[in-house]
Amino acid sequence: MSEILSQDEICALLSAVAGDGDELLSSETERAIKEEQNSFLHNFGRPLERNQMSEYTKPRRNKRLIDQNIDLLMDVGLDIKVEIGRSKLSFKDVIGMARGTIITLDKYSGQPADILVNNKIVARGEVIVVDNEYGVRVTELIDENQRLINAESGR
Repeated sequence: MSEILSQDEICALLSAVAGDGDELLSSETERAIKEEQNSFLHNFGRPLERNQMSEYTKPRRNKRLIDQNIDLLMDVGLDIKVEIGRSKLSFKDVIGMARGTIITLDKYSGQPADILVNNKIVARGEVIVVDNEYGVRVTELIDENQRLINAESGR
């Protein structure tokens, strides 16, 4: 079984995969990137106009190279969790737990469970039972914008 990597290790691998293509860039492309970097540094701290914003958010890596190298990550283990709800308890309540104690959660029956990959919510689903084991049927994928909002809120 593959070793499970932390989020930082996965980000480092993704950066390495995306960054390995620099030697394949044409000198013209390298020159254009350096000019943009110099322009960015010169304008650092100045507000951007709306039409300039996309200029700094465009991907700059060779997509074909990234697609080829993404295969390096296919066998990396990821920590997957399904969360049916959360609750906050005081220390007193936790140490006072006994068999039969009921903990109420912040979700209602029938609400979808959150599916987390490396502690980041990526989908929601319906909890099911398959051959006496719990499972989850994915019912909703979280789009990139929502994942960013969740990341900023610590969720």
